[in-house]
Amino acid sequence: MWVLSAGLLAGCPPNLHEPEGALGLLAEGCASRDAKAIFPALDERARHSLDAVINARGTAKGVIQASYPTEARAEALAQLGDGARAGTGAQLFAMRCGAGCLAQLCEGVGAPASSRSEGDLTHVKTVRGAELTLYRAKDRRYGVVWRSEELMRERRRAFAELSSIEANGKVYSAQGALK
Repeated sequence: MWVLSAGLLAGCPPNLHEPEGALGLLAEGCASRDAKAIFPALDERARHSLDAVINARGTAKGVIQASYPTEARAEALAQLGDGARAGTGAQLFAMRCGAGCLAQLCEGVGAPASSRSEGDLTHVKTVRGAELTLYRAKDRRYGVVWRSEELMRERRRAFAELSSIEANGKVYSAQGALK
């Protein structure tokens, strides 16, 4: 805990190439109890997936608004879910990680007491009793695992659905041109 506290007090940015750095970034976000402040501490798979969902859903929203018939728009937009309502991955994370999620994510955050590695994953037990899994990306930076596999599946689904929405939009536009 002293290493984290000293780094935070000195104003030094956390070194994300070490598990302590990722935990320090998480601790900074947890101190504010602001999900958007925790977002940078997430592993890159979760962050990139949340950002990609926003991009796919935003593009789909634009296609629907521009080319779908009025009577089909509301239902099509509703099917896009919260990914179409958030403007950034951090906002989407904040929408999905409310008070209970934050409490669970932040409970026991502290300096590592022990850790064990399994490939790109490092399982850390903190001095305050939390057990967290960190992912080490190809750039060797660590991030806290939060629904990463689920989010990667959602990202793939969002882009597959975008392709269908774009195809439907072309059909609707062609039908509109015939009227």
